[in-house]
Amino acid sequence: MSSMDDRTVRLSDIAVRLLRHRSIVVGTTVVVVAAGAALGLTWPASYSATSVVTVSPITTTPFASTPINQQVNITTERAVVLSSEVARLAASDFGAPGDPADIPPSLSIDSPLNSQVLQITATQPDPAAAAATANGVAEAYLAFRAQGADEVADKIVDSLGERIEELRGELLDDDASAALPSQVALRQQLTDLQNEQSALEGISLNPGRVVTAATADPSPSGPGPVLFVGPALVLGLVLGVLLALLRDATDPRVRTGSRLAELLSVPVVQGDRHDDAEELARRTALRLGLVSPDLRRPVLLGVMAAEREVCVQLSDLMLEVFRSTGRHALCVRPDDLTARHADLGWPDAAQLQQWDSADVVVVGLCDAGSSVRLAMLAQRMDMVVVAAAPSSRRSAVTALVADAAEAGVRVAAAVVLPPSGRSRPARDGHASSGLAQLSAPAPARALPGDGPRRPAAPSELGGGRS
Repeated sequence: MSSMDDRTVRLSDIAVRLLRHRSIVVGTTVVVVAAGAALGLTWPASYSATSVVTVSPITTTPFASTPINQQVNITTERAVVLSSEVARLAASDFGAPGDPADIPPSLSIDSPLNSQVLQITATQPDPAAAAATANGVAEAYLAFRAQGADEVADKIVDSLGERIEELRGELLDDDASAALPSQVALRQQLTDLQNEQSALEGISLNPGRVVTAATADPSPSGPGPVLFVGPALVLGLVLGVLLALLRDATDPRVRTGSRLAELLSVPVVQGDRHDDAEELARRTALRLGLVSPDLRRPVLLGVMAAEREVCVQLSDLMLEVFRSTGRHALCVRPDDLTARHADLGWPDAAQLQQWDSADVVVVGLCDAGSSVRLAMLAQRMDMVVVAAAPSSRRSAVTALVADAAEAGVRVAAAVVLPPSGRSRPARDGHASSGLAQLSAPAPARALPGDGPRRPAAPSELGGGRS
């Protein structure tokens, strides 16, 4: 297994982390969705009303060609509807409620494709106000449009009158000159201008008309709870995933075997969710090959842990597993080891000779005075297993493995034990109370250099033959 720095983050790794903190994802999503629904329920109601207007071409030059007369720029007309002049006219003359400056922001203008129709929609907190605004703006727009056409027509009429007066001044009064071609042309031009002036003065300008007046609709048109729930669901999921990943990155505890596997560069023994501590110990023994009939005797198995309780728990469990398979297993508990054991080269040759009849000796490595001395003891083991609990601090476990690696100790495996309260009931004739008897503390043994050596009895090692 490569170190975390060399690992490529895969989608499966992220999925495992999210599954580990699924309660955060689900809880955050539920809270955000509930907040979105509440916001939708309390959101101020709004009402919309639509007035439909047809836009007619305004003819200010009655003798112009038909294509020019029929041109209407709907984009320009939409901008005119939203102008401040139309809003002011709607508020002052056509009953649109509210401040004229507030009218354009409340409007939306639509136009069907390839048509000369404007759909003027007003949105207000009150349905009657929405209808009054839409109708007022529609009437004001038509009036503004007609007023602009009238002004243009008046200017044209005045210009035609000035030209007519100029032509009259050029006409000669004598009968002899009346037959001249120039005079005939002047009189014809004068007649045309007078006809055009008369047509403009009598023309009825039609800017368009309201074909569908807006009515008050009692049904709110604003966003309801349903429109808030969808975005809130997406936001909640995204926020929940981010919080879960943040929690996973900042959680100082080991929590699970998969999490420990991400931290260490050693194999991690993992069971399924039904496995208890004893079953994990069996998996560990199997992984290490300590249940093989060809086992070289004796094997010194060191159990390293940052917490004494975890070290004792796995040591006792391994002892129970070996005994249940008919192995002659002994156990040295962490309480039996001191700094002097590490300093004086324990276990020495005499001690190893005393253990010669054992198949496995489980040595709990925890409190040895310092991490360096603990690594020194681990150097003298045949195999080393790192034990942790869900509540173990990641920094302490990684430091333990790092110290062992610096001392040249190869950690064979690591395991995360479930809380001791989750152990399964006794089965196969082994009572849970028998495990406590096998784990009873042993008295301190003589150290090398303390005086005449005597072989250590199995009872002093916390175990004996099974």
